[in-house]
Parts: sequence; C-alpha cells; structure tokens
Amino acid sequence: MSHFFRSVEDVSPLKLFSPIHLILLLIYIIGIVLIYKNNKKLKKSKYDILKIMAIILLIDQIVLYTWQITSGYFRWDMSLPLYHSRIAVPMLIIGIFKNNKRIKILGMYWGLLGSVIAMIMAELYKFSFPHYTNFQFFIVHIIMGWILAYLLFVDQVKITKEDNIFALKITTIYNIALVIFNFILKPSYPNVNYGYMLKAPEFIGPLFKPIIHAILMIIIFNIMMYLLYLFFNFIRKKTYNEKAN
Repeated sequence: MSHFFRSVEDVSPLKLFSPIHLILLLIYIIGIVLIYKNNKKLKKSKYDILKIMAIILLIDQIVLYTWQITSGYFRWDMSLPLYHSRIAVPMLIIGIFKNNKRIKILGMYWGLLGSVIAMIMAELYKFSFPHYTNFQFFIVHIIMGWILAYLLFVDQVKITKEDNIFALKITTIYNIALVIFNFILKPSYPNVNYGYMLKAPEFIGPLFKPIIHAILMIIIFNIMMYLLYLFFNFIRKKTYNEKAN
C-alpha cells in the first residue's frame, strides 16, 4: 500500500494512443453511447444513477486530496484545484445534490472541455504503474463524462442565452484571475501553468510567449463556450425530438 500511494515521481505510466489508452477511450465512449441509447429507461429508473456517479466523484476527491496532503506530495504549483476540469468536479457534485442550475451548467461547460481533452491527451501524474493516480485520473474523467452525458441525454438540461452569458462572464473573469495567479507564482515556481494559461501542455511544448499564449487562451475559451452553448442546445433538441417520436 505504501508503494501504491507513494509520493516520489518517476516516469509517466502511459503512452498516448497505446492499446491501454485506446481501451480506456473506448470505455469512455461506450458509456456515453449507452446512456444516450437508454435515456428513456434511465429516466424511469428507480435508482438515482446521477447521484451515484456524483458520490463516486466525491469519494475520489476526498481520497485524492487526503493522499496529496498526508503523503507530502502536495505542491503549490500543480496540486491546487485550479484547472477547469478539477473545478468542474465539485461544481457538478454541488450542482447535482443542491440542484443548483447555474453551478451545474458551469460544471457542464468546464467539465466537457476538461473531460474530453483529458481523455484524448491524457497527461497523468508521473508515477509508474501501479500507483493510485494511474487509476484515479481515468476514473474521475470517465465518470465526469458519463455525468455530462446523463445531464444532456436523460435530464435534458436546458441552457438559456442568459445562462450562457453568465457562464461566459464567470469563465472570462476566472481565466483572467488565473493568468494573474500563475504570473504571481511563476518567480517561485517556474513551471506553474494552471489551466494551461501560460503555455500548452507538456507533450506539445511552448508555442508563444506566456502573455501572448494567455490572451489567446482567453479568446479561445470564449469561442469554445459559445460553441458549447450551441452544441448543448442541439443535443437537447435532438434528444427531445427523438423522445417525442
């Protein structure tokens, strides 16, 4: 167990698009397809599948941060829950259990981007197999993707223009604050890059100077938020029409 929860990094445990990576991507996609195909059955199910998945995410978060803090692995430049996908997790948990639409929708925006990108361009903690994080990374992103599929195909969450404007404002404010926070930490932690706001992920490498990259990221995020708004409403209308037929 001490080896499984060790805190000293060694090497990355996964090569992108290796057989195991492709299998995990397939599990992710199959789960989404099954939720889509069985949305009527899930709607009538006596089990609250959505809350069960939210509980799994909650347990994951408790274990993750308990391990980081107690093992001594916690680092100010990478361990804080400041990546968009990391914040989307508690947002979805709170949004589901409190039935707070605005928090739930923001979690859907950030969670979809984070879940899909993380599953395709998996950038795991640098711990060789077997390690707790080898499993945790995929559990959280797969479950998050399934939750988003459930909200879209089963609950058919309606996102209005006002909801989208709210999400755009919060995202823009957050991204600007995140850029500032990254620059504040950079003198002490040169590799800090929360939200990938200062440079592209490690496997791509730096493409622009940090300030140029930050500005481009804020613009790209706003474009993506609007495209997601169109996507969410397209999915809702399509699912609603299929249900009516």
